[in-house]
Amino acid sequence: MKQKNHLCFFFQSTNNAIATMPPPIVYGMGLSAGTRLALWTADLCNVQVEFKNVNLWKKEHMTDVFVELTAGRHCIPALEHDAGGHRLRITESRAIARYMTMVGDGTVVGRLNVPAQQAVLDQLVDYDATCLYPRVADATYFRLYDMKSEPTAEEFDKVRTSLTFLAKMLGAETFMVAGRCTVADLVLSNTLGMLVVVPEIDIEREFPALWRWNDRLKKRPTTDSGAYQAAKASLAEHIAAKQNAE
Repeated sequence: MKQKNHLCFFFQSTNNAIATMPPPIVYGMGLSAGTRLALWTADLCNVQVEFKNVNLWKKEHMTDVFVELTAGRHCIPALEHDAGGHRLRITESRAIARYMTMVGDGTVVGRLNVPAQQAVLDQLVDYDATCLYPRVADATYFRLYDMKSEPTAEEFDKVRTSLTFLAKMLGAETFMVAGRCTVADLVLSNTLGMLVVVPEIDIEREFPALWRWNDRLKKRPTTDSGAYQAAKASLAEHIAAKQNAE
C-alpha cells in the first residue's frame, strides 16, 4: 500500500496557540509490534505522520545514519520530529505512543489530569513493558519470527496470569483507566494482538470481559492514513505465509 506523506500537522500547545510544524517521522516495519503501536496511536490521535520503512531482515537498521538517529541503539520503532525548534529523536514504542497522545487532538485517546488516574495508567504501561510483553513474546516469537523456542504450557500459563491481572484491573469498566480510552488501553491491546498465533489461549472463552474490551478497541475509528493499515496487512500476510509453509 502506498504511504501518504503529509506536509504538516497541528497540535494544541500549552498556551492554547495552534502551532504548525513538519509531521513526526516514524521509522519501523509492519512486523514490529512497537511500530504498529506507534502508528495506531498516531492514527487514533489524529496525528499525521510520515512513515519510513526500516527492514531489519535487510540490516537497514545498521546503517550509520540510523545508528546515529537512535543514539547507537539501532532499534525500531524510532521517532524523529522537529517539535517547535526542538529536534526530538526517541526510540521505545511506549514513549512514542505517549508522545502521540500529547500532540494529538485528545478526542479519541484521552489525556489524564488527575495524578491518581495517571499513576494507574503509568502502572499499566510499565506492566506491559516489564511483564506482559515479555510473557507474550515467549509465547509467540517462535511462531512469528522463528526466534526463541517453541512455547511451553508453562509459558502459556504465565500469559494467563497476566490476562487475569488485566481482567481484574478492567473489572466491569469499558476502558482500563478513568472510563475512557487512554494510551494504556492501546499499549496492552497491541501486545495482546500477537496472541493471534496462540490458539492454546482462547481469550474470548477464558476472559470474556477482556475480549470485549479488546474488540471495542480494535473497532475504534482511525484516520486511516495508510501506514497503520499497511503495517497490519504486512503482519497478516507474514502469518499467512508461515502457516501455508507448514
